[in-house]
Amino acid sequence: RLLMACAVVVGGAGILYGSAFRMPTMGNILIKYGIGPLTLRDTHLLHLDSVPALPDGFWLAVTIASLFGAGMLLVAVFGAIGKVINLRLPERSDTEVAGAFLLLAAIIYLLPLLMTVPCDRYFIPVLPLLIAAILCMFSPQLQADKAFKYIAIVVVIAAGIFSIGATKDYFAWNRARWAALADLQNDRHISVDDIDGGLEFNGLYAYDPEYQRMEGKSWWWVKDDTYLIGFQQIFDYKVLKSYEYSHWLPSYTGKIVVLEKDPSQGIPME
Repeated sequence: RLLMACAVVVGGAGILYGSAFRMPTMGNILIKYGIGPLTLRDTHLLHLDSVPALPDGFWLAVTIASLFGAGMLLVAVFGAIGKVINLRLPERSDTEVAGAFLLLAAIIYLLPLLMTVPCDRYFIPVLPLLIAAILCMFSPQLQADKAFKYIAIVVVIAAGIFSIGATKDYFAWNRARWAALADLQNDRHISVDDIDGGLEFNGLYAYDPEYQRMEGKSWWWVKDDTYLIGFQQIFDYKVLKSYEYSHWLPSYTGKIVVLEKDPSQGIPME
């Protein structure tokens, strides 16, 4: 059964590979570049490939692992639901009762999400509930399965390496972005109203409930985009300064650029 399940998973991943449905699918926490979103105009709105993406082979492996994990999770969840239905409190241990509670909490959390089109980040809180519920409901069986232990250790280590590296990369480009914005404000004395520094910057300093979107400008409360923060030069802008940062996944030296509007210069966008 396990071999058949693996064959189905690998076959399904092969069908999904090369399609729009392979991982990452929702494009918020997980994006093709690692962890995101990259909320600067050139990447987030103009959809320019301003930074290198992780290789397709990596996302194929993630897709296979995700399908296999999702299948195992569904089997475990349905098994746990069956236990809850047959649960007789006087005959069950405290651990099983706790597992039933956690499973019901996860289901209650998920029901409203399944009625919408959720972002991937919405599923993060429910995963600990489901994992804890499964461990509580099937603790004796899982402890006796050595293969499960080894697989779990490998998955946790791999996920940990990716999470640490990708989170470090996310912080790295953001530190460069905020350093660039601080220099613009402190050294050049540029007003917030003249800067498109990305969603977080303009949302923090320029939020206006009466703001009306302006064609050709980012939607995040940008009044005047004379100065722009990005990962690369774009049309009608010249580079004033660049800030380098170290990127791990994949390995390269990235840069954040400070751009000033100048119609006589720039690189035409495709």
